[in-house]
Amino acid sequence: MYVRKTQRRNKDGSVVRYVQLATNRRVGGTTQADVLLNLGREDKLDLDSLRRLVASLNRYLGDTDVDVAELLAVERAAADRARRALETAERERRRPACRRCSAPFSDERWEEKERGWNDDGLCAGCRQADADQKAREEAERERAAVEAAEAEAKRSRPWWRRT
Repeated sequence: MYVRKTQRRNKDGSVVRYVQLATNRRVGGTTQADVLLNLGREDKLDLDSLRRLVASLNRYLGDTDVDVAELLAVERAAADRARRALETAERERRRPACRRCSAPFSDERWEEKERGWNDDGLCAGCRQADADQKAREEAERERAAVEAAEAEAKRSRPWWRRT
C-alpha cells in the first residue's frame, strides 16, 4: 500500500491535486493501481488526523520505535523540497527571453529588465553583437568621411598640383 497523488488542471490553468490510499495488483502481466480510499483534495486534507491515523497504525503494528515527530519532519522536508521545485519551475516559466535569438535571460539581465535598465529585449550576446555592428558602421562612416574630405581637397587644388 502507498499514498498516491493525482492531479487535474482546471480551465483557468490552476492545478488541483487529490490524495488516495492505493495498492498495486498484477493483471495479465502488468501492474494496475487499485484505489482503496480517496482521502480528498490535497489542499483540504486534515493533516493532523492523518498523523493520528499513522500513529494509531504504528501502535497496532507494535512499531513503538517509529517516532511521529520524525515522520513529521521527513514529511515537512519533502513538502518543502516539492514547494521549492514548484517555485523554481514557475520562476523559470516566467523568465524572459531574447527577442532575437530566444535565449533565456540570465538572472542579472532579468533584473536589469525588471528595473527598466537597458530594456531593449536583447540578451548579453545579442547586445554585444549590436554594439559591435554599430562600432563597425561608425568606423565605416568615419572612413568614408575622411576619403570624401581627401577627395574634396584634391579637387580644390589647381590641376597641376593634383598628384
